[in-house]
Amino acid sequence: MKKVVCLLLALVMLLGLVACASNTAPATEKTETTTTEETKTEETAEEPAAEEEPAAEEGDKDLNIYGIYKSDGAYFVNEGWSLEKAMKDVAEPAGYTVSWHYLSCDMDPEKCMSLVENAIADKADAIVICVPDQTMSISVVERCNEAGVPVVAVDDGLIDADGNKITWAQYFTDSAVERAQFIDAYYKEALKADFKLSEDEQKEIEETVENYRKQAAENNFSLSAYLKASFGEGFNEKTFRKQLEMETIAQNFYNDQKSSFNADVKDSDIEAEYKENAKKYNYADVRFFAFTYTTLSAAEGESEDELKARQTAANDELLAKAKEVYAKCKDADSFIAAVKAYKNEGSDTPSDTDATTLTNHILYSAASSSLTEKGADWLFDGARKAGDITLIEGEKGAYIIMCVKPSYTGNSVNVRHCLIKFNAADEDNVTDEEKKAAYDKAKKLYDSWLGGDKTEDSFKTLVTANSEDTGSVENGGLYENIRITDSYVSEFLDWSFADGRKAGDSGIIETTYGYHIMYFVSDNTDDLDWKNTIRTDMGKTAFDEYNENLLADDGSYKVVENETWTSYVSKDFCKKFKKNLAYSSASKK
Repeated sequence: MKKVVCLLLALVMLLGLVACASNTAPATEKTETTTTEETKTEETAEEPAAEEEPAAEEGDKDLNIYGIYKSDGAYFVNEGWSLEKAMKDVAEPAGYTVSWHYLSCDMDPEKCMSLVENAIADKADAIVICVPDQTMSISVVERCNEAGVPVVAVDDGLIDADGNKITWAQYFTDSAVERAQFIDAYYKEALKADFKLSEDEQKEIEETVENYRKQAAENNFSLSAYLKASFGEGFNEKTFRKQLEMETIAQNFYNDQKSSFNADVKDSDIEAEYKENAKKYNYADVRFFAFTYTTLSAAEGESEDELKARQTAANDELLAKAKEVYAKCKDADSFIAAVKAYKNEGSDTPSDTDATTLTNHILYSAASSSLTEKGADWLFDGARKAGDITLIEGEKGAYIIMCVKPSYTGNSVNVRHCLIKFNAADEDNVTDEEKKAAYDKAKKLYDSWLGGDKTEDSFKTLVTANSEDTGSVENGGLYENIRITDSYVSEFLDWSFADGRKAGDSGIIETTYGYHIMYFVSDNTDDLDWKNTIRTDMGKTAFDEYNENLLADDGSYKVVENETWTSYVSKDFCKKFKKNLAYSSASKK
């Protein structure tokens, strides 16, 4: 069961009371989502029943919630502050701690997805999002569904693949139908394949039942009454246990099938795909700067032709400036200096363009989005060499592009680390003293290790005794099969994939978490990124076809919708929605 789902549902429902929220996208598998759009039914709000809010599971009282917004404008920042306050008003009286992370994607869809990935990697309990481009709605929802993270859309509603606005009521009904079909199909297919639960999985089901029994007792309920209040009519211990068993078997068989399709992909097919489309799977390092045209609005009384002429003049002026800056770019140093001088014209705040113009390990797809397809083709051309510079003109502006490292392949690496945290009361505002204390501790430990035999075994001992990374301390700080595209902090990846990195290398790096004593284990040259990507893509394509056929409307597991049942599902959800809102309001009094 997802961590403290009941409380999270109450929290995300509350969002509609403090934001111009529209709707949520539903999960079809593990993700629980709800809506913040006002419910329109004939039902009237019920008075809160006698039962209390479900209590938190022991040791599970920290809620890690991310707010990912299209920009850091005052409106969105203020809304984020309001949401944080509202969530804490509900959660804290129940004994929960809310960690709220406000992030801006700066109107960049690619950055938005990257932030979603980072939130998932940080084990977010829920994501509140305002997408910069509604056409990416489905991608966001599918990724969150896959990760099992509830997602709520605020301000700008999500849209489906056909461009239609997603309404929560319809999607909740659709989700219930789709989930029922999913469980039925994969459960029965699992039985045909003699697929059974492991002892550990059976134990987990029993633990889940017992956790609910404990929660029921803490709230003065019998288990059956608690299940009925939580999930509706017809739920008792027997049906609950059976549903858990069916869902677990269905989900595990689904995961097993996905893996099997990857394993079945032929090496010869992978090699052929790479030979034909190598640039699609390789990386490049690039330095670039964009001169983006500003779209002008018509002045009062201005005709369409006059606006067009003024727009053309403005574009020509910017293009001329781009050419002027480009003429000064001969190498990396002159590139940085020329762009910096341009950005700082008339500015009271000097801008550093060294880091902001450099992008390492960029894929062709990302380059096409950032540099135009023409720019990406230039960067990934087989004739490209380090130091080449060009000016690309596009529909939206002009781009000065410098090739730092031409097209290259990547592979996974294995790394160990020992984390010494800042131990700050406020993680977002670490003092210099706190940083120094953490660094001094890390340096002392590192120097002590350097004074010994400097082996991997001694490093593992160092980690076991000192690391504050609970996720890796028990295995000696080991992270295996790391890829440059993984969602680790950038400093961690930069060190791990630095040119010339070799087994036995060590050092200290600083990240937002603290200081990491690093040890490089191995460079996995046989685990190439492009092979892994192609195998995954081909496996996914084959599995998607299998899954689509299995759940086809005219297949063995087709769903015959009953209007009475779907109406009941929708109305029952509306009731629970209102009840939870009533609980939320009562908790603040």
